[in-house]
Amino acid sequence: MISPVFIENCSLPPVSVKEILRYSGVAKPSNETDKLLRECLAECKDIFSERVAYRVFSITRENKMLCIGNMRIESKDLEKNLRQCDSVILMVASAGLKIDRLIEKYKSLSPAKALMLHSIGTERVEALCDTFCKKIQHEQGFAFTPRFSPGYGDLPLDYQKEILALLNTNQTIGVYLNESLLLSPSKSVTAFVGIKKSESK
Repeated sequence: MISPVFIENCSLPPVSVKEILRYSGVAKPSNETDKLLRECLAECKDIFSERVAYRVFSITRENKMLCIGNMRIESKDLEKNLRQCDSVILMVASAGLKIDRLIEKYKSLSPAKALMLHSIGTERVEALCDTFCKKIQHEQGFAFTPRFSPGYGDLPLDYQKEILALLNTNQTIGVYLNESLLLSPSKSVTAFVGIKKSESK
């Protein structure tokens, strides 16, 4: 099974202050931290453009290789994640480019603010991935495996290039890959989400 590329615009839940602080490495927030966080949240309000491109593929197996679309993947960790699946969702989620521009603006002006904005962006794209998976799982009526991204375990980052090509993300949602295999916008995520064979939601 190979589906067309679908695009989702997801409404996100309110920000999780706890997650933002965790990404910032703040164990015990101070008054100064609280003030900085409030300032950053106010400044980046309404700048996110949360979009997900995704496509459903059948999984076939040849010896130790997972065959997904035109990809041939040898990864024990991904194989373990997809063991109960015969199809998989390839997804690319992005929180948009404006947060990158804001982070870049403050790198020299206020490194602390840049770090906090970076953490807010990370929390937003992770919330986008979670919201998308819950929405599609509800619509599909099947249980999903946890998201598994290139760079996890023994799955090389190189596969991001093939995922972006399969989803045509430079045209669909404006996500590119640089020479260092890093995504642009930086608050973007690629992932495999396995659809389990016979479990209900």
